[in-house]
Amino acid sequence: MHQYRAPYSSHTAPLPQGSAPCFSLYLDRAKIIDQIRLLLRTTSPNAFPSSLSSLAPHIDTTIAVHALRSSPSPSATLSLFHFLHNLPHFSHSPNTCRAALSSLLYTTVHHPQLSPSSSSATPYTAFSLLIDRINSSQFPGVSLSFMDHLRFLCAANDLPRALQLFSHTARHNPSSANPQNPILKPLQNSSSPQTLNLKSKKVHLCTEAYNLMMELFARNGRHDESTRLFLYMLNKGNLPNSRTYTVIIRHMVDMGKAKEGFEVFKRLPGMRVKRTRLQYTLLIQAFSQLGDSDMVLVLVRDMQKDGVLPMRSSVQALRKVGLKKEAEEMVKDFFTLDSRIGSIQGSSLCTSFFDDDQEGDVDDDGDGDNDDDDDDDNGLDGNDELVSLKPWVDPYAIASCLRDWDHAEVSALGKANIVWTARLVGKVLRGFKRADSAWEFFCWVAYQPGFTHDVFNISRMAVLLARQGHTELVNRLLSKVVEKEGIQISFSTIRLIIDAFGISKNADAALKVFRDFSSNSLGYSENHNLLMLYSSLLRTFIKCKKGAKATELLEEMMLSGIQPDIPMLLGLLEHFAMEGDLKRVEQLFGMARQCVIEPDAYMYKILIHAYCKRERSALAMRVFEVMQNAGFMPDVATKNVLVNSLWKEGKRREAASIEERIGSDDDSLPKVILGHPWTVSGEDLMYVHDIYAKCFTRSEAEEDIQLSG
Repeated sequence: MHQYRAPYSSHTAPLPQGSAPCFSLYLDRAKIIDQIRLLLRTTSPNAFPSSLSSLAPHIDTTIAVHALRSSPSPSATLSLFHFLHNLPHFSHSPNTCRAALSSLLYTTVHHPQLSPSSSSATPYTAFSLLIDRINSSQFPGVSLSFMDHLRFLCAANDLPRALQLFSHTARHNPSSANPQNPILKPLQNSSSPQTLNLKSKKVHLCTEAYNLMMELFARNGRHDESTRLFLYMLNKGNLPNSRTYTVIIRHMVDMGKAKEGFEVFKRLPGMRVKRTRLQYTLLIQAFSQLGDSDMVLVLVRDMQKDGVLPMRSSVQALRKVGLKKEAEEMVKDFFTLDSRIGSIQGSSLCTSFFDDDQEGDVDDDGDGDNDDDDDDDNGLDGNDELVSLKPWVDPYAIASCLRDWDHAEVSALGKANIVWTARLVGKVLRGFKRADSAWEFFCWVAYQPGFTHDVFNISRMAVLLARQGHTELVNRLLSKVVEKEGIQISFSTIRLIIDAFGISKNADAALKVFRDFSSNSLGYSENHNLLMLYSSLLRTFIKCKKGAKATELLEEMMLSGIQPDIPMLLGLLEHFAMEGDLKRVEQLFGMARQCVIEPDAYMYKILIHAYCKRERSALAMRVFEVMQNAGFMPDVATKNVLVNSLWKEGKRREAASIEERIGSDDDSLPKVILGHPWTVSGEDLMYVHDIYAKCFTRSEAEEDIQLSG
């Protein structure tokens, strides 16, 4: 019997098609991986070569990656890595090297008592030596990217080297800030022998790079640097994602600022950011520590409305504040053990060091939070005499085998006797790229003995179908589960379906879903929820090039008493500005004033660009003056567009006056204007920053810090 064991972070490469069914090849690999997993726990590292000799001819890169990830100790990881390196037919790949580094870090952090003992060694010596070997090209064709280096250094809590790498990369980035910036200033005490051999290479600093450094600063008590880096990221034009807010909330919760963390958390839906289960869990645990049962209950109910799977630690938090009934319901719904799932067993050297309850953050939209959950591959059950492991399963490889829904593959799948659980099926569905194959699997597995789809799998299937334009199947699925079976689809899923129809350019189908769900009494019709649904619907119509209908829907929304917010107006303004429709741009700008919405800098920017595009630089000049009077400054790009447009139309005096007011030095202007159409306003971003910064204010941080250099 098989049970899903989650991969760390990267999906397995598709299995090759051969003469035998692809799924048969997958099962053969699974058996070999399980044998290696048992040997790693029942054989001393020195005996690995002889124990693994019979399996050596069958080991390929896929088997090696998963075997390394399941290693129980640093010494076992190193022994297996060297054993593989010495195989004549095997060459290490980037994936096997990353797997070895991940395993070394994980086992060193969680099981330091299993690390090699040496008077001169640090807990991360083996990890550092392996990185040095990769950097010195000892493994042909294998190299670590900037993000690989940064992830591993941050996971190892190596602040000096991580900051050195980050600062060096930022300095050689075309949009890097002033080298004297306190965030990018090199370490003064850089005499450590653990320096990096860095090459000058232009690398874009993505949002995840900032997330990693903020997390590392927070972990090492460098609170001021973490808040400064967040502002620096905003001024560089990087939009925060859900993991950014997870880092911020965790930082505040760890420092006893749970209420401030909840204020940020509460703001996220209006910023079109998905609230993840790790964010929920952090706050539930924090308020349970404070004994605030009311807040714990509010968070649990919101988690159910958002359609978010809970973690086991949430059950403990509920019990701690006396909510035993709610805790038992959660256990019954999500954490009841399936007695159908078997195990593989072997004699043990030692089994007491491992924990089968490692939990991470799950994010169905791929925002960057870790996709692992409480199915950790290092976990095992048993006693001092017996190792009992749950069989290895890779749901993404299963989905790859079934991508064409071939009869031979389906037949092999049916004979495998896999125990299908809702969690496993959900992971397999996420591995499909083609909606038609996913639908075939969805229907097939529904008829397997002892299995019933849960609302999470139904939601995931509906979104995938909508994204690829299968309107009829979406309608059938939603009609069946909502009208006939009475299953309530979460509000966030309805938004995702409407957004997905925008990807498949099917505005009418999105409108039907909106009409069906906005009129019922399941909580979708609250004003805030309706605003979010209208926002997704309008964006879908804009993507489908139906601006006139989008305008009608906007008027309908306002007549029903729902006022637009800034991100929605920014999205509409940008669309009509790109279309050159000045009449609608001016109408929307006037509408904002009627709704008592103060235009922000991004709105003025869009209006200036729209006028310049239509060669109406005089009007653009007037908007620039209004913008300045409102206390806003244009960014460098907007100033250049306006000046160039004035020169092109022969208005040299006006162009010169702009240079006089602002100055010819672009360093005095912001590089970007905060905000983004359809998603978030500059006010929202600064609201989060202000709460975050005030939690860790120091005397020198009271000044207005201009991180954009």
